[in-house]
Amino acid sequence: GRRSPIKNIIGTNCLTAIESDGNNGLWVATDHCGLYHISTDGTKSQHWGPKDAPGVTETITAIHNDRHGTLWLGSSIGKLTRFNIASQQFSDAGLGITSVYAIDEDSKGNLWIGTSGDGVYRYNIKTPDLDHYTGRFDKIGENHIIYNKWVMSITVASGRLYVGTADGLEVFAINKDYTLQPLARLLRYRTINTIRTDNRGKIWLGTSNGLYCIEEKGFIKRQKDKVKEVDKNENKDIVIKEYTEKDN
Repeated sequence: GRRSPIKNIIGTNCLTAIESDGNNGLWVATDHCGLYHISTDGTKSQHWGPKDAPGVTETITAIHNDRHGTLWLGSSIGKLTRFNIASQQFSDAGLGITSVYAIDEDSKGNLWIGTSGDGVYRYNIKTPDLDHYTGRFDKIGENHIIYNKWVMSITVASGRLYVGTADGLEVFAINKDYTLQPLARLLRYRTINTIRTDNRGKIWLGTSNGLYCIEEKGFIKRQKDKVKEVDKNENKDIVIKEYTEKDN
């Protein structure tokens, strides 16, 4: 867009989410400019907005490409939407979930959906079962398990659910019946904007206070050239390191 000093390929507004298409392309969500699909070299671009694609919202805050060829789109101003990539059709997911800021998929095909103000949902695409995990102090609903229900990011890895909120990271073990067991609450007073897992199993956190990495065995924070303890649970089973500009 006009914010790009090189090529005008993504419109004029801010990017909110990026997802690989698994084939040398990227799905790009924007604020007030809909959805784009671009080649990684920037030579090709396709755009969908409310005017030319009924069903898509102009502001998209979450995006996930599932194993069945469906793109799931969350919005801060509309409902959860699915996009059939093959048919190029958008449709309402019909779940009544709004203000979606994060979506991830586990090994069994469940979608874990994080919302702003309404906690976390688990949606089984095949059954379709829908579970709702609400705030600890909510008076209605079930599964009162999450401290901060303003969810900004979410990732499932190794049987654990990592929920990034407006007030730190919450870590849960996922039981066989999909109940959640709290394991840790970390990095309080920081907004966890994004969570990503690399090919070595490390979990990276983009926060309002810089970049962190989660490893195994203990909670440790590295700040500049010093290492000091941040948090730990009884099992000491996670390490968090902070990376600053000096760490490149």
